[in-house]
Amino acid sequence: MARAPAILYLTPGCFDKGGISRYSRYQIEALRELYGEAAVTVHSLLGPDESSFETPFSVAWHAGGAGLPHKIRFALRAIAMALRARPTHVHIAHVHFAPLAVALAWATGARTVLNIYGLEIWSGLSLIRRLAMKGMDAVIADCHYTADYAVRAGLTPVRPTVIWDCVDLDRFKPGTCSAEIRNRYGLPDKKDHFVVMT
Repeated sequence: MARAPAILYLTPGCFDKGGISRYSRYQIEALRELYGEAAVTVHSLLGPDESSFETPFSVAWHAGGAGLPHKIRFALRAIAMALRARPTHVHIAHVHFAPLAVALAWATGARTVLNIYGLEIWSGLSLIRRLAMKGMDAVIADCHYTADYAVRAGLTPVRPTVIWDCVDLDRFKPGTCSAEIRNRYGLPDKKDHFVVMT
């Protein structure tokens, strides 16, 4: 009988409003919906601050900053958690954590999952990160271009699964636009045009 999933999710952040943090939040929420809150243990390098999302977000632990002492604490805490809890999966939200994920998988027998995003992949990776990427069991890209690039560059032995950036459909959906707003921004009337905001 297969063991129920126990996921150690390591992210650079899930409190700030940056793209990786947003992606991580949605992914963590989806994993918790699928496997239950107790099955997903989250460690974040960055902690909450005055610029964080307004809605609270539950994590098991955060290092509180991006400096070297915080990174060392983050890695040591992840190692201790993995050795104690023996996760079935180590899911990392940034390629910089790939060497740590490979080490944790080796020590615990966990499978590894890596999120990749455009700039971090094609802006030049260190040799150790490139090698660690090749040790991932699964890779998730945020678009087909990034997935294709990772394959063409020989960064991953597996074809990445593409999961696009998420949108909160409870907050962002088609709506009405006042004449004042249309005039201020030079927008055409939606009765006659299809308007997309990005």
